[in-house]
Amino acid sequence: MLRTGLLFLLLLGPCAVAWPAARLAAAALPSSPPDAGGSAKTPAPPATATAPARPARSTVTVRIQGLRHDRGKVFVALYDSRRAFTEKRGEAAGAVVPAKSGGAVVVFDNLLPGKYAAAFFQDENGNQKLDTSFFGAPTEPFGFSKDVMGKRGPPSFEAAALDLPAGPVSVVMNAKYL
Repeated sequence: MLRTGLLFLLLLGPCAVAWPAARLAAAALPSSPPDAGGSAKTPAPPATATAPARPARSTVTVRIQGLRHDRGKVFVALYDSRRAFTEKRGEAAGAVVPAKSGGAVVVFDNLLPGKYAAAFFQDENGNQKLDTSFFGAPTEPFGFSKDVMGKRGPPSFEAAALDLPAGPVSVVMNAKYL
């Protein structure tokens, strides 16, 4: 099974690889906190002093600016490690939203605070992959957190990583056109 992320798409040369749309669609569904023993009909028992405290969580709102039209969809991924970012697999969260002229917004709930790097691309023609030229340059809009760019490909995780605290956080990325 081919497990891919977004960043590998930027330097694949003449071949482009499909984005894992099914996995991202599942990741885009609203997450809910783990069931504490109760169900919808029976409320969970109250927490006791011996129950471990649930760590604080982050809600990340990703705003993508500078999209020139509303064709296709925007694929957004958050990575929580250098390995996931560079090996192109194992994103911490992902979503696919309709493209809108001017921009798009994605909200990721229930994330543990920590370091994350974000990446996106706009799939203008609906083929679920970032199209590239013969030389491997993207022919569709893309971007990374902190609006960083690599010298000959995607930036490093460290260059794009953001420290996300607990609570609400807003991240803005501008679309790049090559």
